[in-house]
Amino acid sequence: MTPMRNKQSVARRVVLMAALMVIGLAPAVAVHAQDTQEPPATPAPTPTPQPTPIPAAEIPGRAAAIGSFLRDAASKTDFSDELGSIGEDFEKEKEHISELEEETRRRLEIEGPASVIEETENAWLRSGTRLDGWLKTLSSGVASIDKELGKLGDEGALWELTRSAEGETELPPAVLQQIGETLDAISTTKKGMRSTRDAMLTLQSETAKKERLSTRWW
Repeated sequence: MTPMRNKQSVARRVVLMAALMVIGLAPAVAVHAQDTQEPPATPAPTPTPQPTPIPAAEIPGRAAAIGSFLRDAASKTDFSDELGSIGEDFEKEKEHISELEEETRRRLEIEGPASVIEETENAWLRSGTRLDGWLKTLSSGVASIDKELGKLGDEGALWELTRSAEGETELPPAVLQQIGETLDAISTTKKGMRSTRDAMLTLQSETAKKERLSTRWW
């Protein structure tokens, strides 16, 4: 091999080794770049826009439509059937639990056969299942009422804001009367919802006490 060819061969080997070193170092360089890269900045939360008064031109139309809005809210929170049914059944269950308590004490005192004790245990379990079902129904109803009360609260606040801005907009008496009637209707609907909510919470509390009693025995 001539000296010229030897030089060319050596040069090619040097170039090839250099290329291999670059290829070998590339992943490490990439990983290092990823490690040193700053995390993306967390976007700032979008500010909640402040409510503004209802435009004067929209007040009559929105006041006329409020009745449908309130009827829909009242329909979603009408739990009179549930209250009546659970309330009636709960009174019967309280009597049953009192009898079951007496029977349980008597059977534990006489130390009857295992089958009798098991029968009593099953009776308590069935009672607990009924009470738990009523509690879930009542809890769901209260949550629904709270949700609708929140919507009515927002709507009422908007109409109050519109009325308080009357000095700037100079609304005619007829429109001011519409605003007042709308606020009265919202207030009346909220009052009815709260009455139902209070009744459901009261029944829920009494039911929970009896459920704790049933779990105490077994």
